[in-house]
Amino acid sequence: MSLIAAPQGKITTGPHGQMLLRPQPGLQLQFRPAPHLMGRAFNSKCALCPNNYIFPPQEIDSIGNGPQKARCISIEHTPDGVTPGHQIVIPTPKHNIPFSVLSKAELIANFTLISRAYARIRNAPGIRYVHGLTKEDLLPNNPTNHPHTHIIGSHEINGSILAASKMLQHGSCYFCQMHPKALNPYAASAAKNIWAENEDFVALCPPDAQFEYQVSLISRKHISSFDSMSARALESLAEIFKLVTGALDKITGFAPLKIRYFSTHPAKGPEFHFHLAITPRIVPYWDPKNKPKDFAILIAPPEQRAQELEAAALTLKSS
Repeated sequence: MSLIAAPQGKITTGPHGQMLLRPQPGLQLQFRPAPHLMGRAFNSKCALCPNNYIFPPQEIDSIGNGPQKARCISIEHTPDGVTPGHQIVIPTPKHNIPFSVLSKAELIANFTLISRAYARIRNAPGIRYVHGLTKEDLLPNNPTNHPHTHIIGSHEINGSILAASKMLQHGSCYFCQMHPKALNPYAASAAKNIWAENEDFVALCPPDAQFEYQVSLISRKHISSFDSMSARALESLAEIFKLVTGALDKITGFAPLKIRYFSTHPAKGPEFHFHLAITPRIVPYWDPKNKPKDFAILIAPPEQRAQELEAAALTLKSS
């Protein structure tokens, strides 16, 4: 996990409610290189490397053959409240290799399997919401590192998802209104923080970011489900995802990334605009009484982080 310097300075409240730290001179973010810098493509003790499972999974989908085969597996060990068979794991084809180093073809295969997994789970009886979470950091109780995605079907929708759906529903969606001169203050601020884009997606630092270098990767079209994207849109997602993760890795020194997928099925739950939230992993801040806070404190506003990421992306494009 990446590290951050202890906060020193004056704490203020940002325009969208997040805590901002106005640091003393010299205070900077400090990141520790992630384990995948070792660069191993296979580990004989990894639970997710091919033909080497610690728990017995069932391979239910795949793309390609050989060492670079993209796989989709169903596992029986599920969190409380999740029906067995309603959790699917999609590991990347390479152990200890970050997403930004994978090829575009490997990312397309990975997103295609995620899309199929969404379709498989969201149509199961009783499923109201499908959670998607990708991690580059260590697996639980296993001293290895293999980037992987969990797709989990849930019979309930938590409060934060319901709150987000109110802002992003079709007809009154903040993301659909994004423009520097938008009447909606959030939509106007978000548009000014766009730092990368292509035909189908935009990448921005959200005005209400809760973490340093937090990025939202947003579909230009108001689609509500990952599996409703065309093959061309998945290719477009892979293209900008590689650029976004590359810019983050360039700035943070390959800090492990946590990625959440916000994708709904309007027939079984609230509809809102499909997007990804990408966050470099950092340790939480502590208050003066050494009690953990349930929110992050930002050293710099999202607008500044967007400018830094745009500069990093331009460097990658020119290299």
